[in-house]
Amino acid sequence: MQHHWQRLVDGNITTPTTPEELWQKAVTYFSWCDTNPIIQKKTVMTGKEAGKKVEEETPRPYTLKGLCIHLGLSERYFSDVKAAGIETLYYAVVMRILYIIYVQNQELATVGVFSPIFTSKMLGLDKEEPVEEREFVFRVISSNSSNQLSNSESEVFKKIELEKGEPIMRE
Repeated sequence: MQHHWQRLVDGNITTPTTPEELWQKAVTYFSWCDTNPIIQKKTVMTGKEAGKKVEEETPRPYTLKGLCIHLGLSERYFSDVKAAGIETLYYAVVMRILYIIYVQNQELATVGVFSPIFTSKMLGLDKEEPVEEREFVFRVISSNSSNQLSNSESEVFKKIELEKGEPIMRE
């Protein structure tokens, strides 16, 4: 198993200079994660092997910080590309990369491979979405009739007919 920091020591990092190179290096990072799972030592709890330490592989989650280590970039690079707008090929590549990271984390948390609580916090799913501000317009309707509440529907209809100047219908 190789660690992220070992990539820095190996000197294998060159910063991508084109959108195509950014995509290829991101694919290399995803592949590296897939071939370098996290190895955990766990104790067998039951059976004949109880008490024995065994190694268990867990898929390595794709993360933006891990990707940045592998690409020699900062998270600021990704936020700047996103802020630049959708007209560029860089934007399309960055968004594809971010979606892949998001989906891999969400899917593996959904099936219990990753901690759902931790993953939801990492992905920002634990935060409430901002409530959209809406402008409400209230109209006050004045009435020539008294400001008293009506006691029945028929009284309401009578008041409406009076306000409109229509003849009152008799029951």
